[in-house]
Amino acid sequence: EDRYGIPRRRLSGLMSPWAIKRLDEFGGDISRFRVVKLHPNKLRQICVTKTEPGDENNQDISSLVGKVDIRKLETFSQNDTDAYSFSGGLNRSTQGLLEFVEMFKA
Repeated sequence: EDRYGIPRRRLSGLMSPWAIKRLDEFGGDISRFRVVKLHPNKLRQICVTKTEPGDENNQDISSLVGKVDIRKLETFSQNDTDAYSFSGGLNRSTQGLLEFVEMFKA
């Protein structure tokens, strides 16, 4: 609240590293954030995703949460939030629908 002037009642959880980086770039001016209202759409694959189990011998969580994008490492360091690809099922379906196929095998 003291740093960005945002009332505590508006910050019910932890901010993402991406949002913190943008707030620093914008000098704490939250009015510079673009807000987009999305409506789930199965045909256009907006806020709707499907996650299936991978190979049983080589499982990782990148299908759920995403991973570091190697192409972006030329510009950003590996621990920079902009180097991360938020392509996992949980990130793509944020506040939408995620179909977990054979969830306990994933």
